[in-house]
Amino acid sequence: MSTALIPYCPQQRIDGCERTCGAAALMMVYGSLGGRPRLSDVWRSVARPGNHGMRVPTHLLAADAIANGRPAVCLQVGDRPLDALTALHEAGWRVIVNHLLAAHDEGHFSVLTAIDDHSVTLNDPLLGPNHRLLHDELLALWTPPYRTEEVAGGVLVAVGPAKAAPTSKDVCPACSSAFQLPRELGLRWDGPWDRLWRAAFCPSCDALACPPLPHTACSA
Repeated sequence: MSTALIPYCPQQRIDGCERTCGAAALMMVYGSLGGRPRLSDVWRSVARPGNHGMRVPTHLLAADAIANGRPAVCLQVGDRPLDALTALHEAGWRVIVNHLLAAHDEGHFSVLTAIDDHSVTLNDPLLGPNHRLLHDELLALWTPPYRTEEVAGGVLVAVGPAKAAPTSKDVCPACSSAFQLPRELGLRWDGPWDRLWRAAFCPSCDALACPPLPHTACSA
C-alpha cells in the first residue's frame, strides 16, 4: 500500500454554512505540504453562491492551490479511474476526490491518503480520518451512473508536491486565463494525453478541455 501523511481537518460551520468540506479538504492538502492557512480564509476564497446556498466549485480548489504557488489541475478520469488515483498517489500528488455523499445527491470532497489492490483510504471532512472504502464502494460514489448538479463523475483535483515552475504561456481557449496542463501527468496542449484522463477543467472559468487538444474548448 502506498501512503501519504495528510493531517486531518474536519469541516466546520463558517459564515452560517455547514458544508465546508471543500475548504477542509484543501486545508489537509496544504497541511501536508507545510502550509498553515486558516480554514475560514480558504472557505471564503473558494466558496460561491449556489442553488442551495454557498458551495465550492471543484475547479476553484485547483485555482486556489495555483494562487498559493502549487501546480494543480482539475481532471476527469477516463476508463481506468483506480489506475489514475494510483498513478497520482505514487507520484506524490495530493488528490481531492469529488464524490457523492452516501444515499444523497449532494456533492462532497475527501482527500486520498492510501490506495491498495482492494481499497482506498480517505480523510473525509465529515466522516473522519482514515475512512476506508472498498474499490466498488468508492466507484459507486465517485463515478455514479448519473451526474448531479455537484458531481459530474470521476472528477478530482490533483495538487503537486513541488512548488510550481515558472508560468507557461498556455491559456484557456474560452477565457484566455492561464491554464497549465502538467506534462508529468501525461497532459499537454500540443499532443496526445495519457489515456488515464478524459478531460481537464480551466481553473478560472471551468471550461472543459479534452484530448486531442486543438486550441478550442470542447463541450461537456
